[in-house]
Amino acid sequence: MSSRAQSSAFFLSLFTLSIVLQSVFSGSVVLAATAVSVQPNELGFIPVLEYHRFGEKDERWVRSYDGFRSDLEWLYNNNYRAVSVQDYFEQKINIPFGKKPVIFTFDDGHDSQIQLNAFGEVMPHTAVFIMDEFLKVHPDFGSSSVFYINRNFFSASPDRLAVLKYLEKTGREVQQHTATHTDLSKIPAPQVEGELSWLTDLFQKAGLTMHQISIAYPFGGVPIAENLKIVQKYAKIGFLVGADPARMPYDPKFDAHHIPRIQAIDDEWKRWFRRAPGVTAFQKDAEIFIPFVSDGKPGIHKAFPYHACNDPEAQTFIDFKSMGIFGKLKYALFAGYFMNFPLIFERYLRQEILFRFPHGIYFTSSTAAGETGKRLVQKLSDVSGNMVVFDIKETPGTVSDLEKLVGTVRSFREKGLYVVARIVVFKDQKTAAAHPSWAIQNAGGGVWHDEKGVAWLDPSHPEAQDYIIGLAKKVAAIGVDEIQYDYVRFPTEGSLSAMRFHSVGADKWPTIRDFLRRSRKALMPTGVALSADIFGIVGWNKGYDAKSTGQKIECVAPYLDAIYPMGYPSHFGPGFAGYDNPADKPYDFTHKTTKFFVDFAEGTYTHIRPWLQAFTYRVTIPYNSDYIYQQIKATKDAGGTGFALWNAGNNYDVAWGAF
Repeated sequence: MSSRAQSSAFFLSLFTLSIVLQSVFSGSVVLAATAVSVQPNELGFIPVLEYHRFGEKDERWVRSYDGFRSDLEWLYNNNYRAVSVQDYFEQKINIPFGKKPVIFTFDDGHDSQIQLNAFGEVMPHTAVFIMDEFLKVHPDFGSSSVFYINRNFFSASPDRLAVLKYLEKTGREVQQHTATHTDLSKIPAPQVEGELSWLTDLFQKAGLTMHQISIAYPFGGVPIAENLKIVQKYAKIGFLVGADPARMPYDPKFDAHHIPRIQAIDDEWKRWFRRAPGVTAFQKDAEIFIPFVSDGKPGIHKAFPYHACNDPEAQTFIDFKSMGIFGKLKYALFAGYFMNFPLIFERYLRQEILFRFPHGIYFTSSTAAGETGKRLVQKLSDVSGNMVVFDIKETPGTVSDLEKLVGTVRSFREKGLYVVARIVVFKDQKTAAAHPSWAIQNAGGGVWHDEKGVAWLDPSHPEAQDYIIGLAKKVAAIGVDEIQYDYVRFPTEGSLSAMRFHSVGADKWPTIRDFLRRSRKALMPTGVALSADIFGIVGWNKGYDAKSTGQKIECVAPYLDAIYPMGYPSHFGPGFAGYDNPADKPYDFTHKTTKFFVDFAEGTYTHIRPWLQAFTYRVTIPYNSDYIYQQIKATKDAGGTGFALWNAGNNYDVAWGAF
């Protein structure tokens, strides 16, 4: 064993011991149960509850006093916490980790919502009295709520302005519901102005510090586009009457002046929360919508490219990747991955601690198992490379003998190398011939073939997917650190219009995304990393090629630990991007390709590790170690976190100097 490998093994032993001791003596493993039982999801939806009047019994626009008490108890027991409309709009939701925000809205300024007596005390049988009493027992629930008032607000109180002051003092908001409760969609522009201008004057008269930021449209009537411009002078966001949970403002589909609410009546509680009247106990998986769950960190949340994919499952996998080594180990323990835990443990250490910048070379399975592979590995170690990528399943569909590779993988690891097994996924003549029903079909009958006469597996066929995933699980068992999918895409050459699939919609990318999600879930109990090779051109043309390949970077990134852009300069044709010969611009094309992918994958904790050109195709300038070094430098400069050199003949004599 090399000195570096011995040092690594010693480090692993010490680190293992430290975790075991910490788990035993500090109780970290026990405490982890809470951490893994709830996963933050700040892409989720927020219920904006809509109340009107209150009374002794429930009616269409009346919530009973007992019903309101029950609402508060149920929300609290189900980990909801009240937040203000202002904090919602400004994306400054500040509630503890694992808690879910809820917004209370009260329309019409009715006396059953709040009434003060002559001494400034809140009268019983009002919503605010009930909430204040509730807060004495559960102060952490929060008093935030918003009252949308008309000009005749809270008329039964002796001092109506005192009511407004009380609301502001106790952390509530007062906002716009128009002066006369008018449907703004049915009146002309001058009247719209008059219906909205009154509230600012009222704030000044009452001595309030709050400002108009929102409106609840009476009858849900949103004015026509021209008149909406007037509304926007007074209110930055507008709430409708019903009928869905609300998106966060950084959601790409957020519409600031068409924000839905949930009417707080029993039918809607059942519809959105599966809650029966009077039920206050904790309901597991009660919501039928995907809720916002706080990460415990207040502040504005940036909109990342993957948000546009509208994929509610993505955040869970992103959050897992964001965890440190202890968090991932706790997750594995409480997910029940006991049988594989020693292997998981070692893999997480190698992935997260030892190999934060994997960089190395590719070779075929035959090279990996032979004397040439041994010489390449020794040379790679000599120049401080730390990764090998080798074939398990090749383009024709041939699969290597996994049992014979166990020793090869072990020898790589003993050299201190990060071991990546490459699996060609859907381009598979052999499996398509054995199982023609799994293959892409031809519109004229039979199995479809590309321009070279090769059949492909149908990316949407469940059994084809099962075959690949089953193979990946077997490969994980031989001890590799990472499984790399290649050709995880649809064909792009041949008679494409003649292709017929098992189940592919208008867009192809959800098929590839769903396959990678299935793969990620299946491989989680093994601890192995999952990566994919993606055409470099996809990054350059704003994802246009994803329409044909299905490789939509931002949508697949949540399920991948690493993406390997195939951005070889030679593969951009003469004249591309204004360059006479892109192959002679190794730094420029590698930097731009890497940066495009880094930007697309932002926020997903996915490593970008480009394939670099280690061959002479189309190169007319001197091809030497500097040619490769320029690509390595470009990768680092653009934010890449590793790289792999590709040479189909496994000849890297020129490359060693670049390391």
